[in-house]
Amino acid sequence: IRGGYETASRECYWTKTYIGGHDVFYHGFGEDNGIWGTWEIPGDNHGGFRIWPKALGEGEGIHATHEEEAPCDAVAGAAV
Repeated sequence: IRGGYETASRECYWTKTYIGGHDVFYHGFGEDNGIWGTWEIPGDNHGGFRIWPKALGEGEGIHATHEEEAPCDAVAGAAV
């Protein structure tokens, strides 16, 4: 993920790159309760998003677990 944040306008933008896949472009604005904006995958794929913090005590007692995969090298093949 690469991007930036403009403090004066509270504008944020970033690109999330999936290795061997596609990029998703995000553009949003910070508010007191989180960030909202739009996302786009080049072509005709787009929508809105909202990211906000949990409320005090929200999610207590719930523990998500997952196994970390070992890092791997990115390998590019010839374009077809």
